[in-house]
Amino acid sequence: MAPDCLNPNSTPSGTGSIVDRDYDIFEILPGESLLWRMCVHGTQNVAKALEELGKQTPNECFAINIGTKEVIARVNDKRSRGAHLGSGEGG
Repeated sequence: MAPDCLNPNSTPSGTGSIVDRDYDIFEILPGESLLWRMCVHGTQNVAKALEELGKQTPNECFAINIGTKEVIARVNDKRSRGAHLGSGEGG
């Protein structure tokens, strides 16, 4: 079954393991508009997906759980380097 991303009820906040959640990946375009790029299931797949996307665009990209509004990873962020998992937006 495909992940049900962009649905805030796909993984209710506080239930299930964080590794089992769905994450939507967005690209921040010039002018600060957002472009939805893909859905990824599980934290183990987020870093790889962001790393690959980061090679295709110079723009910042991030992974977020829509239900919890938690940003768990970023790539091409001027404040950090590479794709990495972190806790919260400061990640």
